[in-house]
Amino acid sequence: MKKLLFSALTAGALLLGPTAQAANFNDVPSSNTLKYEIDYLVEQGVINGYKDGSFRPNDMIQKQHIAKILANSLQLDTSNVADPGYKDIPKTHIYYKEIAAAQNAGIFGKAEYFQPNSTISRGFMARVLVRAYELNMPNLAGFEPTDFVDVQKNNAYYKDVSTLSALNITKGSYRDGNAYFDPNKAVSRAHFTAFLARASTLTIADVDMDTDAVYTYHITTADGDTYLRSYDYLGNDGKNEVWENIEGDFPNILTYYGGSEIGYSAISEEPHYELYAHLPLAIGVNQIEGPVHNERTSVIATDATIQVNNTTYKNVVVIEVQGFDFGGYKERYYIKSGIGVVKIESLVNPFKMELVSLAK
Repeated sequence: MKKLLFSALTAGALLLGPTAQAANFNDVPSSNTLKYEIDYLVEQGVINGYKDGSFRPNDMIQKQHIAKILANSLQLDTSNVADPGYKDIPKTHIYYKEIAAAQNAGIFGKAEYFQPNSTISRGFMARVLVRAYELNMPNLAGFEPTDFVDVQKNNAYYKDVSTLSALNITKGSYRDGNAYFDPNKAVSRAHFTAFLARASTLTIADVDMDTDAVYTYHITTADGDTYLRSYDYLGNDGKNEVWENIEGDFPNILTYYGGSEIGYSAISEEPHYELYAHLPLAIGVNQIEGPVHNERTSVIATDATIQVNNTTYKNVVVIEVQGFDFGGYKERYYIKSGIGVVKIESLVNPFKMELVSLAK
């Protein structure tokens, strides 16, 4: 329904180490803000660790490995490649075909040398991802890039970095009240993994519901009590679409789409969104410290398949909201565009809200 001006391809095999591991690396603790992206690519079977159980997130990634990763991710044809002409990449090079395929696809430019063992800068990484995933600056209100003080318009990578910023692939870092991208800094394994996971999973989650339908949900409260409650479209309150609880004993459902953000409320009587996220969505932390509570909103999946009350939903976006106030809470929202939220579940108590039926 809400169309964004970008194209993103599904990530393929990501070979960052000699042996595959579960998403439980001994050097990637749960407090690591890039853990969601790393875990996602592990679960997809596209990222590997080392035999000692480590991921080595702070090691710098080499250019030749990036070429290998992108050739696999984009499923580039490596069987019939044109010689890229790099003097340091003979046909006997272990990654000759992948480097050639990436160069043939326009991801890497023509040059005398490829420098396969070199690291790459964050600025060059931005260009590589924009080329690889054909990312475009969205021409929509609210999708303005961050004004990085170290990436001005005369910077060679300004357009690429601005595109990643406008698409929420990067937020940079803040120091002394200013935003920095650090374009000349070498890229680590963790950061390349994070950028790849985000660039390959960009999506729009549509929380809007069908205004011609009556939604019935099976609700289990935090105390374990169960109810069957229905919601009918009431109208727009000037900002939100409102679905009225027909029985009158539960809060109304509110959905909000603001072009570059979404909001959803179904649980609390308080005047705030329980789910609030910036668009477009991609795997990883979407925002920290929500508009009301001290909370973290993270995208867990953008193409999940789930079953709710004997109905299978595909291409479901899963968003986790974790609060650190009021004793702590953690909830997951399962969103199917065209239908809305089909399931909410708490990860710390019995609360659950599952769609039972749509009646027209």
